[in-house]
Order: sequence, then C-alpha cells, then structure tokens
Amino acid sequence: MNKQNDFDDIDVDGNEESTPTNIKGGILSLIRTTQRNYINLTNIADNKAHILISINSLMLTILIPIVLANYQIIIDKKFYIPMAMFAVTCLLTIIYSAMVLSPFSGNKQTSEIQKKKTKRSPFFFTNYADLTLEEYRILFQETMADKESTNQIIVSDLYYFGINLASKYKLVKRSYKIFNLGMILSFIGFILAILF
Repeated sequence: MNKQNDFDDIDVDGNEESTPTNIKGGILSLIRTTQRNYINLTNIADNKAHILISINSLMLTILIPIVLANYQIIIDKKFYIPMAMFAVTCLLTIIYSAMVLSPFSGNKQTSEIQKKKTKRSPFFFTNYADLTLEEYRILFQETMADKESTNQIIVSDLYYFGINLASKYKLVKRSYKIFNLGMILSFIGFILAILF
C-alpha cells in the first residue's frame, strides 16, 4: 500500500466532498490564523522580556563599578539603601523576564492525556517526543483517520498554547510592575538620602 495515499483524501482547501477529518478550508484558515496570532503574540512577549533583561543587565553592569569605586561615600551618605533597592529591582526583573523566555512545559497536558487515556497529539512536540519515528507515523495516521479525535486534539493544542501565552503575558506584566515600582522607590530613596 502506498503511504502517500493515506493523506490524499485530506481536504486542505475545502474543495473535496469529504475527508477523514472533515476539516473544511474555512476552519483550517481559522486555525492557522489563530496559531499565527499565538506565535506573533509569543514573539512580542519574548521581545519585551529581552528588552527588560538587556536594560537591567546593563544597569547592573554600570552600578557595580560605581559602588566599588565609591564604597565609602555611599556608606557615609547612606546611599546604600536606595542602591540596594535598585540592585534588587534589577535582579528580580531579570529573573521574571527570564521565566518568560523559559520553554513551555507540556507535563500538565501529557499527564492529563495519560489520566484520561485519550490520544496524544501528533501536532504538539511535547506529546510525541518520547515516541519512535514508526510510533509517531502510526499515531499520525490514526489521528488523521478519526474525525472526533482530530477535532479534540486540535482544540486541546490551541487551548494549551493559549494557556502558555497567558502565563507569559502575566510574567511580562509582573516584570514591568516590579521594574516600575522598584525604580520609583529607588529614586525616592536617593532623594531622601540626599535631603536627610
């Protein structure tokens, strides 16, 4: 049997009568658009995190030599408190921004699939990373031949992609809050140290 024929009946453009998955062109376009939007939003979140990491790393790099060169003055003028706040702000911002860039873990999704004993997704890498090539081929063909399983898997993949995206933006928002609040408090601390 020719393996290529296993996928000949799939309706990509919605022009054929019926398909193993019964996914029409309009729905496929919607799914592709959704996935493209997820990817674009993920790139935006990652870029914001990169910017925060770069800025705060640069500020720490500048701060350390200043502290070492003017250690006694900083102690005498009590600048060590706002400087410590400034350093902690930079470190926390870097940590939270780095969490935004951490790879998505599919452990939750995989455990739920195993618990419910449903099919793995052949479209999401964390669900088939432990399979051999032949096992993956079988999984892919079985999934594409079963309309209900395919629909459920696509919905599940989109859902977990969205959950991952939401968690990224929460971390980005938290990073900006830490950065803004820390900068304000550090500035106030410097003013108070100068005045008093």
